[in-house]
Amino acid sequence: MKHERKPDPRSILELTSRYEDWLRAQTAVVEDDLREKHERMRESAFPFLRATYYAWAGTWSLALPAESRAPRVVAVGDLHIENFGTWRDAEGRLAWGVNDFDEAAVLPYTNDLVRIATSALLAGEAARLRASARALASAFLEAYAAGLRDGGRPVVFAERHRRIGEVVLSELVRPRAFWKKRMTKRTDGPLEPASASCRKALRAALPPGAQNVDVWPRVAGVGSLGRRRFVAVGDWKGGRVAREAKAIVPSAAVWSGAASPPRGGGSAFARLLESPARSRDPFLHTSRGFVVRRLAPDSDKIEIHSLGRALELELAALMGRELANVHLATPGKAAAILADLDARPEGWLLGASKTMAKLTTDSYEVWRKKGE
Repeated sequence: MKHERKPDPRSILELTSRYEDWLRAQTAVVEDDLREKHERMRESAFPFLRATYYAWAGTWSLALPAESRAPRVVAVGDLHIENFGTWRDAEGRLAWGVNDFDEAAVLPYTNDLVRIATSALLAGEAARLRASARALASAFLEAYAAGLRDGGRPVVFAERHRRIGEVVLSELVRPRAFWKKRMTKRTDGPLEPASASCRKALRAALPPGAQNVDVWPRVAGVGSLGRRRFVAVGDWKGGRVAREAKAIVPSAAVWSGAASPPRGGGSAFARLLESPARSRDPFLHTSRGFVVRRLAPDSDKIEIHSLGRALELELAALMGRELANVHLATPGKAAAILADLDARPEGWLLGASKTMAKLTTDSYEVWRKKGE
């Protein structure tokens, strides 16, 4: 009988060192931001999960061999409950969904489901969520399957999802605080200048005629800390506008060997942007080695824990539907995924997320005690 190797939480130290050496070979790393990431990883298991997709990519198939043999799609990869937000679509409507595809790769569809359920479980343990892990896992899974069955549907806060839309709008519309707190130039020490290619990418993304444009480094996110990230802020037709550029690197799933290339060529990032089941962010694109996006008060992440228990479950269901929208970017896979889901035992997602939550927590404890 063949014995499958099990992941060792102690490997987090070696995995981190190897991944960061690889990252330095892919792009210019901001070492101060990388050190900040290491400190964020010590806070609790939830930010640790967000910061260490490279460890997940290298170990989840060992922990969950049955789940890792599921049908493969172009997947988000580092999905978690705070990887969703709003944007204005081509018609100016407030759309919502996954807003970060930096780690997109061809993976088993189960990767994204297990990872979002694991993030919900860890967030609940950190008292960030009120709904139970079981209820959230059921909401993710049922809505995901429903989305696959009906061919997907963009999530737009207008005629549909009015309850959540109203709460989301009340959370988002704080432009004065956004520009004052989020888009203020850093003054703590010397600022790394943006490269000529980065400046060109940012300038091209701003509306024609933008004036008084200033560009400076930005520190944001958790998993992407260490990569160069710059923001351009300027004045345009009576108000302020901003664009962000973040250095592109291959997915950590590629580094770990877990991912396969998309069929027919092209990048996984571009495939997901073009999903016919989503109303895409027209400002999100790649240019000159950077992911470029619009930054604005109405284009931001939504934190599920701010909505209350009843809306947590409603938003979790929307997350499941949006994940179906994303996976439908891979043509012809819905039937195979639904058949695979039907063959899985009841409670498999909750069980898998508990396995990965324990592995993540054990690895976090190893990291937290590092250097003591």
